[in-house]
Amino acid sequence: MNKVHIEWVENKSNDWKIVTVTDPKHGKVDNVSVNRVNKKGETFPNFDAIVAGADIAGDLWQSPAGKWYLFEAKTQGFFAKKEGMGEKMLEKKAASIEKSQDRKAEDIKISSTFRAAVELAVAQSAKGFDSFEDLKGSIENWRQWLWQHYDAPESYPPFN
Repeated sequence: MNKVHIEWVENKSNDWKIVTVTDPKHGKVDNVSVNRVNKKGETFPNFDAIVAGADIAGDLWQSPAGKWYLFEAKTQGFFAKKEGMGEKMLEKKAASIEKSQDRKAEDIKISSTFRAAVELAVAQSAKGFDSFEDLKGSIENWRQWLWQHYDAPESYPPFN
């Protein structure tokens, strides 16, 4: 955040001031224009508090024509918004990771039970199958059994 010190103020209207400021980056700058509302429609915060002797948050900018302007300190607004969004972003990220892990677990279960069912069906019949339908039926039976027993507790005795 950039702080500027207001040395002198001339109120040109209710919505426009000419000031002399001291800025750490630019030093003392005369004839700086400050508007209550800029061309983008953004309101200068605490415009009425711009008085001689005040220290305010603001950014100095020099136009290509050489005129100086004082604008609201953008870094302050950006970080204030970012800090407020941080918790929401972290919660959203955590939810996305959890959903992704759930999908990953489901995908692993699908692929591993299908692979194991094919291997078991092939091993079950070393002589081969009479038809594609027989092979398909065997794979479906093994896959259903594997799916039902996939999350079996460790104390569950295998193949009993």
